[in-house]
Amino acid sequence: MNNSGIQRGRVILLAVIFCFSSTAFSAGRSGFPVAKTLMNARSLALGGASISIQGWGSGANLNPASAAGYKNDVSVSYANHTLDLWSGQIFMSVEIAPKITTGIFLSTFDFGDFEVSESGIGPTGETFAAGEYILSGYFAGKMTANIDLGISAKYLWGRIKDESASAMAFDIGAIWTTGWENVNIAIVGRNVGVQLNSYGSEDGTLPTELLIGGSRKIEHLPLTIYSVLIASRTGEEDWTADFLPSSPGIGFGVGGEFAVVSEGKSQPMMIRMGYRSRAQGLQMGHPLDLIAGFTFGVGFNIKKFNIDYTYAPMGALGDLHRFSLETNILSRIL
Repeated sequence: MNNSGIQRGRVILLAVIFCFSSTAFSAGRSGFPVAKTLMNARSLALGGASISIQGWGSGANLNPASAAGYKNDVSVSYANHTLDLWSGQIFMSVEIAPKITTGIFLSTFDFGDFEVSESGIGPTGETFAAGEYILSGYFAGKMTANIDLGISAKYLWGRIKDESASAMAFDIGAIWTTGWENVNIAIVGRNVGVQLNSYGSEDGTLPTELLIGGSRKIEHLPLTIYSVLIASRTGEEDWTADFLPSSPGIGFGVGGEFAVVSEGKSQPMMIRMGYRSRAQGLQMGHPLDLIAGFTFGVGFNIKKFNIDYTYAPMGALGDLHRFSLETNILSRIL
């Protein structure tokens, strides 16, 4: 890699940091948990540290630059959470020009039905539903042989009985292939925008985050290691000084992806494991607290379909199972 390519990579990464560092560090509690949910099974299995993966359309939900140069694709994801909570996502991408991809996401987090109870009366027999949704579109492209850029715009909407909330936000990210020791470096500003209206009279704050991470494919071993540092605008990461209201939350995620290649198989089976510090908040004195925050997943290919599954223990709150199905069937149609 020549010096001009290295210098250009540094300039772009520093520009993204400058744009988001001023907005990513204010206090408060955020709404729209759907905007923080790792909707894809592979992302969840890697502890949310997958922001430096290239050529992966579904990864655009976490870093839009991941989809740069990606082909036509469709994917769906579904997760069964604790109680009757569930979340899911539908994704589609289309290559509109050489090395330039556009796509859309529809994400939802359904909180289930709640029983209405009035003070002094008790349950009324009525129920109401609650849920949150995101509709987003993105563009991603390869700016140079070593730098991928992406940007997405999203509309967020939520409802709790007769109340609703909405917001507009965008993500912007970059991935730099350093050319040194199979290392990629990535940076993402997520959920930067404004809340248009909140539930009732309560003021809402978007879960703005600044993510800086990287990956390295280990030489002579089918293993890739991922890591990410997360600065949260609202102080909801774990390393937060709660008595300092202006302090951001700082957390991290790490993951590993190991390819198991069987004789006669062209597509390997992927074994994944990760850890995300945010899940430390799930520890509630339960015997399973020791593994809360860890994630375990597998991925394999069947003809034109990529199938991923991730198991995420959540301590006393139970377990999360997320499935993702991805196919390039669109390439046959378009």
